[in-house]
Amino acid sequence: MSPSPERPEALRSLTVSADDGVLLHVGVAGFGPDVVVLSGGPGCVHYLEDERLGPTGMRSWFPEPRGVGRSGGGPHDLELAITDLEAVRRAVGVERWVVLGHSWGSDLAVRYALDHPDRVRSVVGIAGHGLHKDREWSEIYHSRQHLEADPGIVWEPDVHAALNASFVAWIHEPDLFRRLADSEVWVDLVTELCRGEGEAPYTERC
Repeated sequence: MSPSPERPEALRSLTVSADDGVLLHVGVAGFGPDVVVLSGGPGCVHYLEDERLGPTGMRSWFPEPRGVGRSGGGPHDLELAITDLEAVRRAVGVERWVVLGHSWGSDLAVRYALDHPDRVRSVVGIAGHGLHKDREWSEIYHSRQHLEADPGIVWEPDVHAALNASFVAWIHEPDLFRRLADSEVWVDLVTELCRGEGEAPYTERC
């Protein structure tokens, strides 16, 4: 009997060897066109690794980032994070896939599409930071982080710091926005914004 939306296929676990021999954990569930799901952080375990969260009618891949959780390795930069995604794609035999990212994973998805457009069908980014250099936004965000409830997600501070530093350097590259403008990969960014106290949030697409 085929899995139904009420009873999705059980999550399976794989181990993939990165190009440098580091072992990476990957979860997989579902059937259909391939989508790789990227969690945020950076430096968090893959908190989205759940068969119920995979898009219906697709085969979802959940790679746990290097240096956290069940994946080996340690602190690394964006370039190596992309290299690891390509190692996973080749190992599991996927030619092209949709890249779905949440939070920082959304920004990683955009970088992946720019570096490997021939391997990305499209990008869907949910609640990402965005590739902006808005110092005021960043200062407000960090000043209010302590007001947020602890989500209880395991993360590695050293991995977070290394990837965040690499991300900041990347968004200041002079040709980045030219590359974005020239990209032929379809990118759909979805952001949930709060309209005000007592009002329902709304979704903005761009």
